[in-house]
This record gives sequence, C-alpha cells and structure tokens, in this order.
Amino acid sequence: MEMTSGLRRALLLSYSYGPWIVAAAFSVSGVVHLIRPVTFTGIVPHFLPFSTALVYASGVAELICAFGLWRRKRWAGYAAALL
Repeated sequence: MEMTSGLRRALLLSYSYGPWIVAAAFSVSGVVHLIRPVTFTGIVPHFLPFSTALVYASGVAELICAFGLWRRKRWAGYAAALL
C-alpha cells in the first residue's frame, strides 16, 4: 500500500519539527520548574522526601535535555525519553 501525499507530508513535518516542539516544551517546563516550583510540588509523590528539591532537580534535568535537543545531540533524545 502506498502512502498518500498528505500522510507523507505529515510524517516529514513530524520528523522536521518534532524535536523543536519537544525542545520548546522542555525549555518552558524547565524554566517554570525553577521559577515557580510550587506548580509542581503538589504532584510529587508524598513518600518522596524533599519535594521542592526534586522539582528543582527535574527542572535542571529538563533544561539539560532541552539544550541537547536544541543542539540536535543524539543523547538528548534518549535522556528526554528517560526523563
């Protein structure tokens, strides 16, 4: 079965812009983690200690992933998936 031109175009756009969209989302989320951690402390499981510190750490991790995604580094995709 042959792909339609619309599907082919959608896949091409996804491969072209997908990493940029994910990098933008990680960038915004990472900054919000650092500027307003109270936004995320409520969703940290209660059995984990130091919820605010964990929010800061995950924000830094998201910004590191975003940096790698913006630079199109291979490790960044794997790190973002793990995160």
